[in-house]
Amino acid sequence: MVSSEHKIMRVMEFFVNKMGWDSSFLARSPILIGFSLEKRIVPRCAMYQVLLLKGLIKNSFNLTTMLKKLEKWFLTKVVNCHEEEAPELLKL
Repeated sequence: MVSSEHKIMRVMEFFVNKMGWDSSFLARSPILIGFSLEKRIVPRCAMYQVLLLKGLIKNSFNLTTMLKKLEKWFLTKVVNCHEEEAPELLKL
């Protein structure tokens, strides 16, 4: 394993306790453990929740894809695409 036990536990805690996802979510996408919790996972999940609450995306929208994609794709397809309906995304 490349990631430390501490990092795995922090990422697991975030997805299970903060996002309310099942622990099997990370088992299906272990690549997520390698991403920065502070720089990538938390901000993108916050945006995911805002978009979900505003009804701009559906529950079926794949969060894993949103987390895996490069910054340029993410800004173009998620942030800039919804900046009129949800201007607070840029602040997140």
